[in-house]
Amino acid sequence: MKVDKALLEKYELGRCTPEEIVAIEEWLVNDEWDDIPDTTVEAKIGGEIWQAIHNKPESKRPLKRPAFILQTKVRTFAGAAAILILFFYFFTLLTKDSFNEDHNVKATNTEKSPILVEKDFFDVLLSSNSEAIINLKKGCISLSGNVLFKPKRDFSLQDRDSSHVFNFKSGLVYILSKDIRTNKLLVFSESELNYLPPIMRRHYLQQFPTT
Repeated sequence: MKVDKALLEKYELGRCTPEEIVAIEEWLVNDEWDDIPDTTVEAKIGGEIWQAIHNKPESKRPLKRPAFILQTKVRTFAGAAAILILFFYFFTLLTKDSFNEDHNVKATNTEKSPILVEKDFFDVLLSSNSEAIINLKKGCISLSGNVLFKPKRDFSLQDRDSSHVFNFKSGLVYILSKDIRTNKLLVFSESELNYLPPIMRRHYLQQFPTT
């Protein structure tokens, strides 16, 4: 391969093939151009090109062979990938138990006062003699008694007894109650409490006197 001004300008513009790059960089670091295999450059032309390279500021930076650059990038990428894999592995181990616990909750209150149960995805305030079984993974809920329910994310839950699906919005407070006559789950937001019949509103206020 012949190294001349045209090839060097092509090199400076970053348009050379890998073979051309290797030939030019071997020529630049070799004192005897005739000793480079498959590379022939006249002494006069070589001197002019070498001088032109040294006259350009960017040519003063150390030259790296493409193979070395590629190996460096591969090692860097592999190292970063390994760190990410280790991070997600340990994160999974640390959150596995918490994930299972918060996605399958059974809370029971046999006391006379309400009991608050706080989880990552929701809070539940159980009135006296109430029980709530919530499985976010399966998307179902089973309830007895009365509870205040405050989701921290948007999700849907299906009543196990009636198969009715309820949509819950993050940040809102809901009153959940089991209708003894129909065995159906009743769900309404706290803001809807004022629109209930006086008897029902008084009943829920007695269940949660601190709300």
